[in-house]
Amino acid sequence: MAYMPSGDQVSVETPEHIRIDYELAGIGSRFLAGVVDTVAQTLLVVAIAVAASLIGALQGDVGRIPIRVAIVAASAVLIAIGYFVIFEMLWDGQSLGKRMAGLRVIRTDGTPITAGDSLIRNILRLVDMLPPFYITGMVAIFFSQRCQRLGDLAAGTIVVKERVHDLPDVSLPEPQIAAPLPPIPAPEDILNILREGVGRVSAQELTTVERFIERRFELQPETRFRLAQQIAAPIRLHFPALLPTDLPAPEHFLEVLHSVWRQRPGVF
Repeated sequence: MAYMPSGDQVSVETPEHIRIDYELAGIGSRFLAGVVDTVAQTLLVVAIAVAASLIGALQGDVGRIPIRVAIVAASAVLIAIGYFVIFEMLWDGQSLGKRMAGLRVIRTDGTPITAGDSLIRNILRLVDMLPPFYITGMVAIFFSQRCQRLGDLAAGTIVVKERVHDLPDVSLPEPQIAAPLPPIPAPEDILNILREGVGRVSAQELTTVERFIERRFELQPETRFRLAQQIAAPIRLHFPALLPTDLPAPEHFLEVLHSVWRQRPGVF
């Protein structure tokens, strides 16, 4: 793995010797994401506090007010850490705020963060928050070479902007019907790679894949092959663990990726 920072850009060489360029997230974009996350966390703490107050009012036990206050305070600390860990694991390096701001946390070698990485960076978030208003974290981001706060430095992570590729215009020509072929099954290890990384594929890219899959059999073979190549090439970069020999046919790659995406919970 190698870094070649240039301004707000950083190049990462993955363990598979694939070079990927990223744009680092600066203080401004991370601040906007932080505002959204802070509001979400505050609402969770307020909900717990209201629930504790209602339970206390129903029980009529004034003597337990300190206990309820302690529970709410402990919940606030757990939410400050657990909120980010849970979202970063569910959304592959994104919290609610980062998703809205188009940011993602990755490891310094370009691979997705692990639960351990997320736990380390978010426990140290409590230090980055000191003194109030994330002053420590912002100073670290400003002076570090890769815009890393203390939690990122300890966990070996960086925050990058979502990579947006120039996708081909999928305005398809007049139908030239081609007979569909039966799908070729993909090995389970490849399916696992796609399942773990499909969250890094943007909504625009997934929409383009779906439009191609839906109408590919209306294309002439040459047009269909060329278009599959144009769509698949940038999207494969989201899956650095894929070897060149894994799903080498662009259309097969898009077909399997589309199937994996459609099987994710919440996708209809």
